[in-house]
Amino acid sequence: MCKETYFRLSEPVTVVTVAQKDDTDSFQIGKNLLGKIVDRRAEAFFLQGWVRIASGPDDEYLVAFSSLKKSCSLVNE
Repeated sequence: MCKETYFRLSEPVTVVTVAQKDDTDSFQIGKNLLGKIVDRRAEAFFLQGWVRIASGPDDEYLVAFSSLKKSCSLVNE
């Protein structure tokens, strides 16, 4: 798999902040958002199966990879 994958959300997706250790305070980010996967969290001890995404220089979230795949379409650089 590539290290960075760019995507456009086609429907809202549930995320958490990068500081969270679980999904208790999750919230949604809206559709049509452009972003990229910046970390696939292969060594993660918590929220396994989640990835770190960025939608701007200061906007990074954690999202379940399965949820992201259902809610987005991949785009070229």
